[in-house]
Amino acid sequence: MTSSDSEIAVETPFGTLTIITKDEPGPKGHKAGTTKMEYTGQPPRPITLRKKYRQAQVALKEKG
Repeated sequence: MTSSDSEIAVETPFGTLTIITKDEPGPKGHKAGTTKMEYTGQPPRPITLRKKYRQAQVALKEKG
């Protein structure tokens, strides 16, 4: 586990998990509490949603 003034990096079995602890201004900035996972191997494969949830996913993609 490494730490700086604006982020914490935690080693997990899947890879490195970075947690942003301080807001960064600007268009490329991050909000506090944001996490980012950097996988050491292949990232996990996405799973298909159950049938009853598929329509909601299509509606979200059309919105934004």
